Amino acid sequence: MEDDKIKELFQKFQPELSSDSLFMSRLKRKMESVELVKQHTAKLQRRNRVALVMAALAGCVAGIVMTLLFPIVSGWISSINISLPSIGLPSVAFDGSIVAWIMTAAVIAFTSLNTYEIVSSLKNTNSI
Repeated sequence: MEDDKIKELFQKFQPELSSDSLFMSRLKRKMESVELVKQHTAKLQRRNRVALVMAALAGCVAGIVMTLLFPIVSGWISSINISLPSIGLPSVAFDGSIVAWIMTAAVIAFTSLNTYEIVSSLKNTNSI
């Protein structure tokens, strides 16, 4: 009995189909919009790759420069003494190499991050 009702329901159902030309024009518009999104995504991926390479190069150069300057920076930091007269403690000398390595890492990270941000925010990236 239920099968008869279901069969009758499906027999009465006559959906209206749009014309072939209307369907094809809609499909063509949707495919064009998909293609525009794909092109934009490819452009953004290319820009991000270039920005990443530039950030890596800037970080490498900053690392080389900071490594070459390491003895000088370490000497400056080791010469800093902090005296705490209010507590009565003697002056405390920093371990210059640890602080210099932390400064080196901070400079490299700062340089790399800012290079990435600058390169990725360039408006005129048609040549990339």
